[in-house]
Amino acid sequence: MPIEPHAAVTVSMPRILPPEPQAKIKVPMSEAFYAELLAKDARRCNKRLSRVLGYNTQSAAVAMSEQSRREAEARRHDLARKALDLLRAEPMTTTQLLEALGVRKDAARAALRILRGEELVNCTKSRGNIIIWEARA
Repeated sequence: MPIEPHAAVTVSMPRILPPEPQAKIKVPMSEAFYAELLAKDARRCNKRLSRVLGYNTQSAAVAMSEQSRREAEARRHDLARKALDLLRAEPMTTTQLLEALGVRKDAARAALRILRGEELVNCTKSRGNIIIWEARA
């Protein structure tokens, strides 16, 4: 069945295959040129990341990272204080301590590491590798 001229429609189909890349001339790069190229790229990426994160200068980024580090350390010490208060009331296993504190295992581990470093708690293993924590008198 032939198509009438008035019923013909132009259909634009997207290209299925991308255009073929143009041949690049390969020129050997010296190590110094390659190192400079990488350094420029790293500076460009760092500037863009700083702009995205809201840092205007490198010193502002350093100050913000130090501030977040101090905040994390304060949270760890606060959690260690809460854990010590719980352990002074009664000895607990690690699982009981996690449930009582309501934190993840790595956060509780960091708090207990602080307490053990200051020699405020003892840990003993019972059968089945269950660790029991107790506050020192």
